[in-house]
Amino acid sequence: MTLLGKLIARGDYVAITKGKLTISPVSGSPVPNTWLKSHRAGLLVEIANCTDTRLFSYEGYSTGRYSIKGSSAVKSPGVTLSYYALRSGELTSVTFNAELDRKRTTKGGKQGSPLPAGQFRVTNRHKFLRYWDSTGIERPLRLSSFHDCMGKLRDVIITAEIRKGNRLDKDTIRPAEICATQLRRAMGFPDNSLTNTQQPTDNYPTTIPDKKSGQSHATQGFYGSESACNDSQVLSNQVGRNTSSVRLVVKEVLDPATQSNDEWLAEYGE
Repeated sequence: MTLLGKLIARGDYVAITKGKLTISPVSGSPVPNTWLKSHRAGLLVEIANCTDTRLFSYEGYSTGRYSIKGSSAVKSPGVTLSYYALRSGELTSVTFNAELDRKRTTKGGKQGSPLPAGQFRVTNRHKFLRYWDSTGIERPLRLSSFHDCMGKLRDVIITAEIRKGNRLDKDTIRPAEICATQLRRAMGFPDNSLTNTQQPTDNYPTTIPDKKSGQSHATQGFYGSESACNDSQVLSNQVGRNTSSVRLVVKEVLDPATQSNDEWLAEYGE
């Protein structure tokens, strides 16, 4: 059984919420950050494959002046974000309009002069800013300082439609949403299995902390639905149906402050 299957089989809460992989062990033990960093990529690939969802992981960005279609003489400034497709392993990208020249004269240069390589600025009318806000990542103090925090996009897994030329459609990009119920069904676990489908509390981190074609699983993961993702209602119904025949056993776990990674991982047989 795969690692994702083991997590779900033992009753752990596993989901992608607002683009972030979230794991809440049924034992109540916190997930060690070192373990999550080591296994995050593999788990995300499993989730993308078993749910048949287009998931993309941020790789990097570049700035440039790009030819406008039909006119080789006119150049449009922009910023290109590169993403890694978790299912196919291919690189894809999306380009947003952005400003590459100084808005005003500063110590660094005169108004209208080019910004240093890799730097760009946007305004409230740019689609890049709308995309950034959708990720939940805090804006930098200045709209010309995004180059200092682009790495934070690595923590947010996105989903999007693909356009011609294997490019992401900027109008459909958004953080991925795949709930625990969808994952359980995709992995072949019955809906009436007694599992932890409750959203995790804020008592301990379950995500890596931030640093300086027709109706398909992909569509469900993209938008979600009340019938597929009403996890708290599903759990409530399961408990109501199973309390007469299922004995709930509360595991004794070590204090998270003294529990080692090996002790935590031992429960997975890893």
